[in-house]
Amino acid sequence: MSGFKKKMKVFWRTVRECFVHSLVPAFMYLAMSGLLLVILQRHADDNGNVSRSTIFTASIICGLIGVAYNALMAWGCGGTHFEHLVSGNMKRRSAEELGSDLTITGYKSEKEYRPWKGFAIGAFTALPVLIGGLIFGKYQPQILAETTSRGAAVLLLIFDLLAGWAIIPFQYLKASHYALSALFALIPVAISGAFYIIGAYSRRASIAKKQALADRKSAEQAAKPKKINYGGLPGTKPNKKK
Repeated sequence: MSGFKKKMKVFWRTVRECFVHSLVPAFMYLAMSGLLLVILQRHADDNGNVSRSTIFTASIICGLIGVAYNALMAWGCGGTHFEHLVSGNMKRRSAEELGSDLTITGYKSEKEYRPWKGFAIGAFTALPVLIGGLIFGKYQPQILAETTSRGAAVLLLIFDLLAGWAIIPFQYLKASHYALSALFALIPVAISGAFYIIGAYSRRASIAKKQALADRKSAEQAAKPKKINYGGLPGTKPNKKK
């Protein structure tokens, strides 16, 4: 039972780690959703209509900014987690070969790199888009007929802010199926997963390069002829060639 509890503890720590790393890109998507909403409202006419070119341009720019920031955060997270994997391997090797528990400052097992963690982080980031798309699909008839209740209107506004970068274009373009916006949830999953792995491999290459440079310097230092200290005693220095 204790072993099961320990595994569950590690599991929930890992889930929390993935969730925490999903918050920063999620906030950026939220910021881009708010910015997109403001831009489209400023360019709307008296009837609330916005030109298709403005909708497409603003949506693409805001979406790309959010995706780029998402990629950057995933790349950094992958590199950090790879360093924890290296530390974890050192601890396990020490325990196996020496029978001792090596203490490494800052190391946490839930932070170790695993290829699937990037996709898990992306899944948490994508949840507002998935849920929001389905909710907007459910309320689409009421939205078009302008008969939504006050509670539904508040709920829709919340998801306009949380996932507007994916949902708002469908609203302003008066798409036939708002629920299709839920497919945009695949973007954070794919971006987070891919750049998490890329970040880990980049960090591994950087570590390998630094190690190779250190080994080369060490070899060059060892190959240098050693100077003998004769201590300044008479008769101990070799005769100089004329």
